[in-house]
Amino acid sequence: DTGNIATAIECYAEALDLAERLQEVQSEAPVWVNLGTALGYAGQLNDAVACFERVVAIGSQDSRGATWRPLALTNIAGICLYLEEHAKGLRSIKAAIESAGEPANATDAMNRAVAECSYARLLLEVDSLDRARERSELAKRYARASRSERAELQASLAEGLCEVHAGLIDLGTSRLSQALDRARVLKSALRDALLAMVKAQEVAGKPDIALVYLRELMMHTKKTQQ
Repeated sequence: DTGNIATAIECYAEALDLAERLQEVQSEAPVWVNLGTALGYAGQLNDAVACFERVVAIGSQDSRGATWRPLALTNIAGICLYLEEHAKGLRSIKAAIESAGEPANATDAMNRAVAECSYARLLLEVDSLDRARERSELAKRYARASRSERAELQASLAEGLCEVHAGLIDLGTSRLSQALDRARVLKSALRDALLAMVKAQEVAGKPDIALVYLRELMMHTKKTQQ
């Protein structure tokens, strides 16, 4: 969350080595999730997906790792937004929500909120506005229950994009701009916020403004990878 991706990956690699040597599946699965998340922040998307797919495989083979399967599937769906693999993303997010069940605590609520946000954004990509709105409303509800700044920020992105797609350009872009300002502080959400702004400006018919945010997204990714 502070943007120190390289050191985070080193820590997760060490944790993974420990978990594998101890042969503790219940410890190995969350390390793979976090390692994949860090790689995703760094723009190493294919490597990130490989980590999450490893978690899905662990969950299918051992019940001790099954609790991490929904989160891994949610993260795969989120990456599919960047890769424009919408069909795969929708399959992943449906499986994630179905296998997760109703949230039992604040952390579960946060994860569900993020999942619903990804679901809404993927539905918008396949021109399913009404269903996207339904998922966006669910995201807001779970985000409030979680009291997580990250979840609330993601819910704002989904809601803003729904508004833009519905023709409420000024309202939607204003909401997205506010979310982007928050994301510049909560650095882990900056990629999502910038991508949302690019999409919103494209839908609004403003390619020049979209290009400004796209350039910032590319520079942010380049800096993180370096």
